[in-house]
Amino acid sequence: MYCINCGKELPDDAKFCPGCGNKIGSKPKADVKMPDFKMPDVKIPDFSNYIKAVKIPKKILVPAAAGIAAIILIILSIVLFSSIFSSKAKLPHGVKFGDSIEKVLDKADNSWIDESILGEEFVASNIDSSFLGFEEKTFTFNIEYYFDNTGSLNRVEMDVSYDLNYSGHLRNEISDYLNDSGAETVKAESIVEMLKTKDMIIELTNLGNADCSIEYRPICTENFGKFIKGNKINLPYGLEFGTSAEEIIEADKNAVFENNNEHSLDSELCATYFGFDHTDFSVSLSYHLDNSGNLEAVSLSTNLGWYSGNAYNMLRNMFVEELGEPSSQNDNELVWEIDGITILLDDWGENGTISLAPASEIQNIDQNESENENYIPASVFELPFGVTWENSANEISAKFWENSLRLDYSFYGIDMPDDNLSVSCLYLNEGCAIQVYTNYLDYETGLSVWTSLENYFTNAAGALGEDSSDEASSPSLYWIIGDTRVEMWVLADDEPYSYINIDYRKNK
Repeated sequence: MYCINCGKELPDDAKFCPGCGNKIGSKPKADVKMPDFKMPDVKIPDFSNYIKAVKIPKKILVPAAAGIAAIILIILSIVLFSSIFSSKAKLPHGVKFGDSIEKVLDKADNSWIDESILGEEFVASNIDSSFLGFEEKTFTFNIEYYFDNTGSLNRVEMDVSYDLNYSGHLRNEISDYLNDSGAETVKAESIVEMLKTKDMIIELTNLGNADCSIEYRPICTENFGKFIKGNKINLPYGLEFGTSAEEIIEADKNAVFENNNEHSLDSELCATYFGFDHTDFSVSLSYHLDNSGNLEAVSLSTNLGWYSGNAYNMLRNMFVEELGEPSSQNDNELVWEIDGITILLDDWGENGTISLAPASEIQNIDQNESENENYIPASVFELPFGVTWENSANEISAKFWENSLRLDYSFYGIDMPDDNLSVSCLYLNEGCAIQVYTNYLDYETGLSVWTSLENYFTNAAGALGEDSSDEASSPSLYWIIGDTRVEMWVLADDEPYSYINIDYRKNK
């Protein structure tokens, strides 16, 4: 303790200062009285002659000065870092996740409302090259802003292409710029790269040296609690079996009816739902509804995209650790029962699929799916133009020529009136193989077509496609549907999903 009048250190029990005699707790003494100011001759006195200086010991002064300097340095560092970070690693046109459609239209120059081939509404716009630091190069930026079912921005996609003679590698240049801006690369493969900032994930996909797609998503902040907690399964968003479709949509902002299917709501989750990091993989989510429109089952499919890894093994190990060994197993199909709910885990290449349903209902899921208007039972599954394996190769080929070797996308329930598929008959010793293949498709359209075809054949087969590719090849799946084996694959090319092939053969 120190005297407030002279600054001398005081004993703990002192009542008066031994240095100046000032009473402890009293105000400092003043040597002179304040001058008597008189109007109108107003003068500002020099108070330095009337105020007695207070001496501050070095024990207090030095640490205090050092502390203040440290605080100032920290503040300046934060301000400087924030300035650099926010000026570069940001969304186009200054939009923010959560912005309404109206706000995005107002902020984004030359923007308009458009619709994807699957009927998903988005706001389209473009931006100049300086957004990604290209001052002397001319690029084309096509931007699409997507919204959840409340009309709030939750995803931004951008296609970037160079429209002059360009010899560099666009994805690498964009990656370098974002890393210099404060983004951190967390995964990098030959085709894709994932970067993370404090509030979003940025994924770059190489579409050729001079073309690149960029996807921005907010950092996953959902907190569902633990998927398996004791003897209880926590369904996404705290939902329960029997919940109505309206309640699902209210709880899950990403839940939407796809392709006018009244029996299924599609959504997405991040890996944090299972206790993994949100950068490990993404999760596609489907809510299956009964005839009354209430939740009867939940399906989840992990998606590693183009990244290496094995999500199926991660989930299997997690389930075994939490639940013990499965109650039944058929190859890679594992089954557990807990709290009256059946968990079915199956592999899909290196990804995993999970079905959740009340134990009494899990066996009826396939049967209930047949009541879905988009479900295609194997008994009514058709080959293109109604041909059958009873027809000869010449008869099948003649039927195709009658239709100019062209097949409408509507055959698979896909709305693409301005494009069509090519179809041909490949002569084999045992008959004919029917081949259907797309024209060139850009990445977004190709991925959408692949997903729609995959759903079509999965519904027809009543099961997910089996992976028929190896680690080094492009995606390839096959299904057995009645007496037909269907295989679908992506033609190896610099641009993923640009060409998709379908091969029908009689199953031996």
